[in-house]
This record gives sequence, C-alpha cells and structure tokens, in this order.
Amino acid sequence: MANLAVREVQIASSSPASRVPEVTAQGRFFAPQAISAVDISADGKFVTVGTMAFSHDANVWQFAPDGTVIAKRHFPPWAPMQVATLNGGRALAVGLAYSRVTSPEPTVWFGRSEEFFAATLNDNFGEADSRDGELARLRPGSGDWRTGWLASSLGELFVRGPDWVFKPPRWLLDLTIYTTTLGGKRIAFTGDLGFENQDILHRCWGDADKARQVVRVVRDKLLPWRPDIVFTGHGVRTNGLEFVTALVRTTEASLAEPGPPP
Repeated sequence: MANLAVREVQIASSSPASRVPEVTAQGRFFAPQAISAVDISADGKFVTVGTMAFSHDANVWQFAPDGTVIAKRHFPPWAPMQVATLNGGRALAVGLAYSRVTSPEPTVWFGRSEEFFAATLNDNFGEADSRDGELARLRPGSGDWRTGWLASSLGELFVRGPDWVFKPPRWLLDLTIYTTTLGGKRIAFTGDLGFENQDILHRCWGDADKARQVVRVVRDKLLPWRPDIVFTGHGVRTNGLEFVTALVRTTEASLAEPGPPP
C-alpha cells in the first residue's frame, strides 16, 4: 500500500496556542495562583475563580464584574475543580478533587457566603465522599499519584442552578439530576432515580430520612421547572412532568406508611 500523502493548506493566520492543559494531562503541577475553575453567577454580579494555592494564600476568589475583589479565602487542600456563587452572592459551593485529610476522596464545601468568609472556616460545611465515591466518578490512572493519575475527576462533584446547588449524598452515589433545554423542550436526566416500579424510598434502600431529603429537592427544584421529557438510567419518559409528579406522590405515600417495629 502506498504511503498516504497529506498536504496542509493554511487559509488564515494561526491563533495563539492555548496554555490550558488537556483534560488528560499528567505529570504537571499548577503554578501558584494558576486558575483551575471559573464560574459566573446567573445574575452576572459575581465571578468566582478557583486557583492553585496552599494554606498560606487564598484559592477561591469572588470578583465584581469590574474586577474588584469582593472576597477571598483558602479552602483546603489545593486547587478547586469546581466553584459556584448563587444569585445575590448568598451561598457558595467549592468542589475539590482531593480531601483535606489523608484519604483521597473528593470534597465539597457548601454554605452561606457570610459564613465561608468569616474569620474561621467551619469544618461542618465541608463533606468528603465515602470511599465508594470512586464508583460514581471516573478518575483514570495507575502508579505514582503525581504522574500516573489525572489531576482531576471526570465528572462534576455538584450541579447548580441560578439559586440552588445539588450534591448527591454520600449514601446515594449514582444519583445526580441534570437539566437542559433542547429544541424548546425542558429535559431532565435523573440517572438511577425513577426506575420502573421503584419510588425514591426504594432507591434510598428504605432509609426514610434520606429519601425525604431527595424528595425535597425533586419537589422544590425539579417539579417547578416542569420538565417535558425525563431520561432515567433505564429509558425515556415523554410525559416528564406527569412522571416526576407521580414519582413524588408515590414516594410521599410510601413515607407516610408506618414503618416496621423497632
């Protein structure tokens, strides 16, 4: 077989090469204060930036639209992979691929901005995933952690809307609700939530307290959005609003039933 001949024809001047590493980059460490994450609040009043810094310097910054620094602080341990400020600056979420302690599980900090930017950071606002979290997000690699593993997780630690943030609880690792609009249709993706003949209580393995937390998010956040179509892990529901409404009602009925004797 003859060798393939390739001829390159340049039709415009080249744009400058990006200095942003590829998502699969390995063996590189962020320079001090290199940007690792950026978010603009839905109201356009807050630009939140995550940077590479250790405990001596801030790694989360809030800027006004004109570039004025509104607030800053350090969230252990290093560079955030996700940041988000909600409308009005009332709350802040920070996701880190590493834990602040010995275990390597990801950590999410979430709380009111006024508490986060107080003199002392309250550890109660930081929640690390359990060891089983590795089953919910991909982080390929092997060998030495500096050169053999991706620097971050392939997948989000939390999802956010204009005025809400949702992080799957550590006991429900495969549930994240995504929403989008496509062709004028409101579409929701619920993963393992809403399987055939399974309500939310069943998906929480019968733990009523945990099921109530998930129901509250679905009822207060997803239902008012009125999804037209819902994709679950096992199929598509073209009657999205009706499906989610029935799921909430069925679960609330299950939660109202008396539980087994202690």
